[in-house]
Amino acid sequence: MPVCFPMGLIRISLILFILGFAMLLSAQTKMVEIEGADRLTGINTDSTLIRVATGNVRFIQEGTRIRCDSAVQFVAFNRVEAYGNVVINQGDTLRINSRKLRYNGNIRVAELDGDVHLRKRDMILATPSLVYYMDTRQAHYTQGGRVVNDSTVLTSRIGHYYAATNTAFFRNDVHLVNPGYTLVADTLEYDTETRITRFHGPTVITATDNIIHCRRGWYDTGREVAQFWDRASLEQDAQRLESDSLFYERENGFGRARGNVVFTDTAEKLILVGPSADYWEKGSRVLATKRALVVNYTDSDSLFIEADTLRAYKDTLDAQVLLAFPNVKIVRSDLQGVCDSLVYLMSDSTILLYYD
Repeated sequence: MPVCFPMGLIRISLILFILGFAMLLSAQTKMVEIEGADRLTGINTDSTLIRVATGNVRFIQEGTRIRCDSAVQFVAFNRVEAYGNVVINQGDTLRINSRKLRYNGNIRVAELDGDVHLRKRDMILATPSLVYYMDTRQAHYTQGGRVVNDSTVLTSRIGHYYAATNTAFFRNDVHLVNPGYTLVADTLEYDTETRITRFHGPTVITATDNIIHCRRGWYDTGREVAQFWDRASLEQDAQRLESDSLFYERENGFGRARGNVVFTDTAEKLILVGPSADYWEKGSRVLATKRALVVNYTDSDSLFIEADTLRAYKDTLDAQVLLAFPNVKIVRSDLQGVCDSLVYLMSDSTILLYYD
């Protein structure tokens, strides 16, 4: 048996549904409200009310404040175009300046042009053009940008900054300049709070006393500590240290190489290979462990020395010394030998054997 509802009840239900739907839309999208201006005029068109505001113009939407010299507001579309000394304040820490702004209040996306500067605490991002998403607090640029954070300066063609996590991603012609070194990479991630840099792809770090090559790694610009992977290399004068992974402390001049280590010294005509080695820039010291091999090559012949541990360093007279221990084996075209320990004075080609 069909059920009939009174027409009055149907009308009331329909009105409540329409009101509820309108309230839902209002809750989802807050309108951009104008707080004030020196002069405000309105123009009614067929599709919307257009407001023209000039002089000390101020807008607000969900805690985000926009100031400018002049603006045009398209009320029905919830959009604003702002001109001259545009300032966006979001919260207490984030501020954006530009010359021009196009803002869509429905999706809360700001398109800024002309001398754009985004500031958050000590970090400043400068770019000709920027897109900023209010809800996710993400900023993107594609026409080149520059980030200054304390003494670190980052430039790139494309950049993405995430204010919520204080991280930035840079691509295409990335340069990081620090008082102690310059880093050039293809892709780079930077944390503006911890000042830790992570890079992907071919990367070159150039300092006054050495050059580092790698393809993947991270660099703590505050503590001057780094970790590199994928056949990283450290070059200093005539010396080069290469390995699968390399840990480096710039302040101490210390490197820890692991995996397929190759150390070369072209001045001393020396090649050292092994699975593990530590390197100190001061004194050009190398300590290789876990069974290593060193080759002292000349135009006429080469001397091979193998041992569980090899140590090469410069003595007080700046002469190269090599220590090998234990289980030492030496081979050259005209001699062979075994011993427990060995000292090789490369300045006069003297070999001292110890024990067994």
